[in-house]
Amino acid sequence: MRGRHMREILGEAAWQAIESYVKQVLVGEQIDFELEVQYIEDGPRWIHATYSPDFNAEGQVRGFVVHVLDISERKQAEKALREADRCKDEFLAMLAHELRNPLAPISNAVHIMKLSSLDETQLAWCSDVISRQVEHLVRLVDDLLDVSRISRGKIELKKEALDISTIVQRAVETSQPLINTRRHEFSVSLPTESVCVEGDLVRLSQVVSNLLKCELRAE
Repeated sequence: MRGRHMREILGEAAWQAIESYVKQVLVGEQIDFELEVQYIEDGPRWIHATYSPDFNAEGQVRGFVVHVLDISERKQAEKALREADRCKDEFLAMLAHELRNPLAPISNAVHIMKLSSLDETQLAWCSDVISRQVEHLVRLVDDLLDVSRISRGKIELKKEALDISTIVQRAVETSQPLINTRRHEFSVSLPTESVCVEGDLVRLSQVVSNLLKCELRAE
């Protein structure tokens, strides 16, 4: 390789990436850097390089010594860890938001159960609300305890045949405390015949509930 320019050996793209470092070492500076370089033969590679100037007896730079370490695998591992961390943060933030939603209807049902004028029908309704929302909480906690899903940032969908009215009723149940607090008049009009979809009841009712709450807060 003696007598050949680094551009010829490494390729034009690689030379442009390292040229400024070569100029620095040729004026006597020791350079240490990490860089992704597009090599002519090996393609893109991450390197950790050290350029050390070589001086003659008069103290002039006559060349430089290069030590290059391929760190591509380390960089890929670091990228994978960052992506996993990002997925984890997004996943936990989503679940933290969802965990708050079942608490309002549970609290509302408990408040109603304390009323002295409560009849059997109202008591049964309160019991059903608490049961459904606890089931919702259990699903969310299961997601939190599944470490593999946290690292992948994915939730598990439990698909089943669902009636649209069931989804809407669950969503209204979750949103009712906010409706009451804002003193809104609210009515639901559902089709007389059954309209079915395939999906996850907890997630779909959550979507409808979030839409309702956004509209309620916007007013």
